[in-house]
Amino acid sequence: MPFANVPVAHYETLQDKLAQLKDARDALNVLRDEHREKRRREQEELERLRQIQMAQKLEVLRQKKQVTAQHTHTHVTAAHTHTHTSLPHTRTHTSLPNTHTHTSLPHTRTHVTAAHTHTRVQ
Repeated sequence: MPFANVPVAHYETLQDKLAQLKDARDALNVLRDEHREKRRREQEELERLRQIQMAQKLEVLRQKKQVTAQHTHTHVTAAHTHTHTSLPHTRTHTSLPNTHTHTSLPHTRTHVTAAHTHTRVQ
């Protein structure tokens, strides 16, 4: 028997070392799991913050769009009102017995864009 001369204490020492390695491996696995969980929570938090920032940015863009739309509507309405009050559309028709005559005053046509108002007399 080749192992007959090996003292029992040597086997006990090897058993202790194997137990220590197993314990160290288990502790390392626990640390890995904790680290993985910590990184997952950090990524979730970063994603949550990113979503909040995107929602805030979207709200700012919506507000800008609304202000721009109101501003454009106000200018178009003001230009439209100004054009219609200062340049009236007038046309007169007169008929005489046995004679058909058509008399008209200048007819105005207004083209309104966001930037300019053009009035043309026909």
